[in-house]
Amino acid sequence: MLQKKPRWLFYTYDRVKRKLLCYVFGCCTEATLNRLLTLLVNSGLNVLNDIIRT
Repeated sequence: MLQKKPRWLFYTYDRVKRKLLCYVFGCCTEATLNRLLTLLVNSGLNVLNDIIRT
């Protein structure tokens, strides 16, 4: 049985430290991605450099 509104898990992972940094569970929308980015910024990580580099 298929779900009407599938849910997605967005997460960030530090490959050097092998550690999960942040995660958000929700619909596959830009709003959910923005929630993840907000968590990263609030945790003090330099998000812009990491996004540009990957």
